[in-house]
Amino acid sequence: KFFEGLRSNVRPHTKSIKTPIIAHKQLLAGADGICCAKVGEAEVMAASGIKDILITNEVVGRQKIERLVNLSKHCDVKVAVDNPINITELSSIASESEAEIGVLVDINVSQFGKFDGVLDLCGVLPGKPALSLARKVVETKGLIFKGLMGYEGGMAKFPGFEERRDAFYSALKPVVETRDLIRDEIMARGKSK
Repeated sequence: KFFEGLRSNVRPHTKSIKTPIIAHKQLLAGADGICCAKVGEAEVMAASGIKDILITNEVVGRQKIERLVNLSKHCDVKVAVDNPINITELSSIASESEAEIGVLVDINVSQFGKFDGVLDLCGVLPGKPALSLARKVVETKGLIFKGLMGYEGGMAKFPGFEERRDAFYSALKPVVETRDLIRDEIMARGKSK
């Protein structure tokens, strides 16, 4: 009921369901695509016919990146990045296959708001560090800048809706500010793919 009458792009994560049957039901119910934690999970979902997949973790190492590139030939797969070396590796391997990979810059939001470093996961700092990575993605062959993402895993500790909502907005604020910075610095100058 929360989304009733609202526009929302929902992309459920399959790390808990691990089954394409439920993922397909979520897509039929209106999800825009799905999320997976690993390349192997994405391969299973793509083999079942799912066409829009976001891998919410960074994919590193030649073998896994080659599998990611192969997957991109069968579905619209996107991946998170938080490191310029990873961007270079993704670009190199994608370019070898004349493929293009969608990339989201992963912003570490766990250090903001009320979370005190709870679940301090992956991600680059918001603001200029994230802008620098977005710029590198835009300027790098074989990659397409698809936006930003951030994950705050500590919200379940807030029992009340209002407190959880406030914590969510606190964690989201640096992502929105970074989006505005990227829009002003990169997108407005016509440098996106």
